[in-house]
This record gives sequence, C-alpha cells and structure tokens, in this order.
Amino acid sequence: MTSVTHNRWPLYVLLGAAGALALGRACGWQRRQQHRRRDEIRELDGRWWDINGQRMHARVATDSARTPRLPLVLVHGLGVSGSYFVPAAQRLATEFDVYVPDLPGHGLSHTPAVQPDIAGLAQALVDWMDAAGLARVALVGHSMGCQVAVEAALRNPGRVDRLVLIAPVPDPAARKALQQAGRLIMGGVFERPSLIPHVLKDYWRIGSRFLPELRHMLAYPIEAKLPEIGVPAMLIRGEHDFIAPQAWLDEAAGLLRSSSKVMIPYWGHAVQFSGAGQVTGAMRSFLTAGA
Repeated sequence: MTSVTHNRWPLYVLLGAAGALALGRACGWQRRQQHRRRDEIRELDGRWWDINGQRMHARVATDSARTPRLPLVLVHGLGVSGSYFVPAAQRLATEFDVYVPDLPGHGLSHTPAVQPDIAGLAQALVDWMDAAGLARVALVGHSMGCQVAVEAALRNPGRVDRLVLIAPVPDPAARKALQQAGRLIMGGVFERPSLIPHVLKDYWRIGSRFLPELRHMLAYPIEAKLPEIGVPAMLIRGEHDFIAPQAWLDEAAGLLRSSSKVMIPYWGHAVQFSGAGQVTGAMRSFLTAGA
C-alpha cells in the first residue's frame, strides 16, 4: 500500500499544481473584470508587421482621440514574450499609446535560423519601430529587455526619449548561469501563480534557442553601457528580486546618474506582472515629466 501511494506522488503534485494554476487564473479573471468596470485597464489587440520578409507581432492599444503623449514600447525579457507585460500594459493604455512587441524568436513573431544577440534584438526592435511609424518613444524594459532597450537607445539616441529599466540584468556579481538559476528559484515564491503559464508556454516556444540567448544576456556588459545613456532613466525592482538585488540597482543608478529609483514591496523579479498596479503607479509621473 505504501509503495502504491509513493508511486502516485508525482500525480498528486501535478494535480495540486494544476489546481493552483486554475485558482490563480480564476482570481486573475475576477481582478480584470473589476478593473474593467472601474475603467482602470484597456484591452490590447494583436497586430503584425512584415519586416525584411519576416513577421513581427505586437500587442497594441492606441487612441487617436486623446491628447498626444509619448508612445510606450514595453520590451520583454529572456526566453519569454510580451504576454507577461499585459497587466502593466493594460493599465498604462488608459493614458498612453502602448506597444508590446514579441522580439524575433519569441511569442508570435517569426523564428530566425540563429537566435540574435542583444545588438541584433535591439536592431530588430528599431526596425519594427520604423514599420510601426514610431519616431520617438519611451522604452520600458524588463530583465534582458533592459539590455535591448539600452542598446537601442545608444544606437539610436534620437529615437528614445526616456528609459524605464525594471529588474535590469545581469548583476555583475552574478554573471554565471547557475547563479542566475539559483536566484530565480529563490525569488519564485514571490510571484503570482498565474505567471507560470506565461513562462512555460514561452519557454516551450523558444526551445533550444534559450541557451544561446542566455549566453548573450550574460555576456552583455550593461554596467559599461549605462554611463553612456544620455536620456532620463528610471530604475525599478521588486523587494524580493534576488536576480536584480538592491545593491546592483544602487550601482546602476550611480552609473546612470539617476535619482529615479523605486523598490516595489514584496514582489520578485517579474514585478511588472505580479505588482503591475504598483509598478505602473510608480512610472506615471516619470513618464509624463516634461510632457
């Protein structure tokens, strides 16, 4: 009897995980309905562009009737797509035109034969901005997306008005893959369970190209790039983000010569998903300063 029970424990774990995910999704749906009723969010639509013979997808919300403001482009991180940016994007879309592209090899965008490095992803982002008619934007990056945003800003300084860097990577003190994995696991308990389906489907999508992209991310010398940034920048992290610890955020702020630095209580690395309301609330005054 004991052995039968023992042999069934993986099934029990899977059932428990499935139940937790279903509960998380149900709670998330209820929260979204409440936000809609209070006009606190706006839905995004999927759109595609043909760029150099390849298709690129983005989630978009625009409103030609409102007073023009700087459009926002939200750039996702390692291995994932723009889907985990949706909770933040929906909130920002009540005030701004918002674009959430899937970079090449991610989400619904095309799959290149070789996964681009950070410079290649930054160029793809700028090419997409050209196709979308976005002459000047604010870039909001998360994790590896901060690297892409920084590289795009340095290569095209006239196209980027300001930067929001959420949980920038890598911490120069933890540039090895095992260190990153350990920190990710430690902080996993400080995320909403509804994040899991987004991550799993996107990691399945990128497949064997994940490791090459990880190597590109770890090799990118962001600490050498930040002093070159010449536009206003804001830094954000979750309180329990072990991948982007406070010491690294403090160092990054010094390199940027930026005083706009925010720590969001409780949440972990994907704070823009788990603490979307807090993050967008912190961003708004920075994004509208001087507008």
